[in-house]
Amino acid sequence: MQLLAPLPTSEPGNPPRSSALSLMGWIYLKQWRTLSLSALSGLLWMGLFASMPFVIGRAIDQGISEGIGPSLWIWGAVFLGLAYCAWQFTYWMTYLDFYNSTAMGMRVVQLINRHAGHTGAALPTKISTGEVVAAGNIDARSIGESCFFLARAVGGIVFFLVVAAIMYRITPLLGLVVLSGLLLQAIVLGPLLSPLQKRVLRYREQEGHLTALAQDIVAGLRVLRGIGGEAHMSQRYRDQSAQLRHYGNRSATAFATISGLEAFVPGLLLVAVIWVASAEAINGALSPGQLVATFGYAAFLWLPMVIFSIIATRGTVAYAAAKRVVRTLQVQPAIDDSHDGPPVEPGALVDPDSGFEARNGAFTALTGTNAADLADICDRLARYTDTNASLGHRRLDEYRLDEVRAHVLLATNELALFPGTLRQAIDPSGTSSDAEILAALHVAAAQDAIDSVGGLNGDIAPGGRNLSGGQQQRLKLARALVANPPVLILLGPTTAMDSSTEALVAQRLRAFRQDQTTIVVTSSPVLLDAADTVAFMVEAHLKDTGTHRTLWATNPSYRHLIDRTHHTTPPAVEDSEDQNR
Repeated sequence: MQLLAPLPTSEPGNPPRSSALSLMGWIYLKQWRTLSLSALSGLLWMGLFASMPFVIGRAIDQGISEGIGPSLWIWGAVFLGLAYCAWQFTYWMTYLDFYNSTAMGMRVVQLINRHAGHTGAALPTKISTGEVVAAGNIDARSIGESCFFLARAVGGIVFFLVVAAIMYRITPLLGLVVLSGLLLQAIVLGPLLSPLQKRVLRYREQEGHLTALAQDIVAGLRVLRGIGGEAHMSQRYRDQSAQLRHYGNRSATAFATISGLEAFVPGLLLVAVIWVASAEAINGALSPGQLVATFGYAAFLWLPMVIFSIIATRGTVAYAAAKRVVRTLQVQPAIDDSHDGPPVEPGALVDPDSGFEARNGAFTALTGTNAADLADICDRLARYTDTNASLGHRRLDEYRLDEVRAHVLLATNELALFPGTLRQAIDPSGTSSDAEILAALHVAAAQDAIDSVGGLNGDIAPGGRNLSGGQQQRLKLARALVANPPVLILLGPTTAMDSSTEALVAQRLRAFRQDQTTIVVTSSPVLLDAADTVAFMVEAHLKDTGTHRTLWATNPSYRHLIDRTHHTTPPAVEDSEDQNR
């Protein structure tokens, strides 16, 4: 078995989600092999440093009693050997610390990324995007860094007690002073850790809010400039930034106080040990070598005490970070996918809650008085939420979720365009030929978008910022068409297009999706007229169905909706071919 496995690991595992403490314990157990090796190296490293005062003391005593002779050279060689070994162990211990820290942090990132993909649309309804980003970045790093001084801490605990015992044997008063110093450190630092944790949590929350606000501003910068909202959003960002700075200053105050005490308490112990040792030497209780060794032991004790303080501080920050990660991991998917099911069978797609039905292989338009109600219907038809909708002769929730996702695709304008080439943006899976990609782009009337980026190998900026709103919408439509699912649901696919482009897309879309189930949510007369059937919804329930021209002629509410939305002229009266389409 390879001891230092390549990072990241292929499978991060399934952590407990009940508490931050259980999560951190699970993460540490996942790294137990390399953490144990790191702790062993830290134990030996600390032991080497703890041995140096003893060696120096013996060398001095031998030099005083025997002069410069073989014994002095032997003890000198032993000291150099200890120093060399300490140097080697410092290298390997630091290497292992970096490996463990990176591995633990990357495991947290993997857990959050996997959970975000699993929960899907449910996650942003519970936790802001900024908080999720912070959990997968700052909090993951904080959890990883909590182990960085763990190896030194293990050795520090053991050899702090060993040195205390040695000094107690030299003189009991010295041993009591050393143990009193450790107790004083616990008494002084302990009460400060809980306020630090609360301040760090509050700071992390504000940091997540600011990150989310920054993402919203960047994503909507073009719109903000168009409506003159830059100044308002800039002021909101400054206000949020000032609030973050306020909580940052409070956290920094706590960190500074603890950092000061990290130096003060060990320094106080050092002074106390030197004082007592000097008094004992004056009284003749200590030899010159023992006195020098005691000074060395006192200097050594400063190291583990500082490490204990650092571990306590980093552990507190990591615990606060783990709380945020657990909060993210506790978000449950909006739908249950814990069971197997039969393969998806073709048939009509029906939403009994609203009364909507899309016939198998038909081009169906969905329109209504409330856009939010139409979006909810689409979510149910695509099984983005718990649903009673059915496909064929079975309810959607009887099928496996991945089967439903492969069979039914819901494409909305809110979906992102990822950076990369135009080919990658349209065909993320890389399974379609250039001819298929160009055919989908042709249906979406996206030739100008192809030209603007320089062809299929042209670059798309993050979020499609180098494209106009209309170009982005057409590329998203082309991406949905390249996927070519048996059931395609398009939510407002032409809202950013002009009327001539919209008419072209409607004509091509109907031909491209012939004999495949297509549902278009729209109030565009052009798309409505291209549909086999139009379903007119009022207050989330089916009010009427028919062709666009039939509904226009017979339903005043429908006519009022379309006329109010598009100020359209009445369509020509249907001929027999329209009625039989």
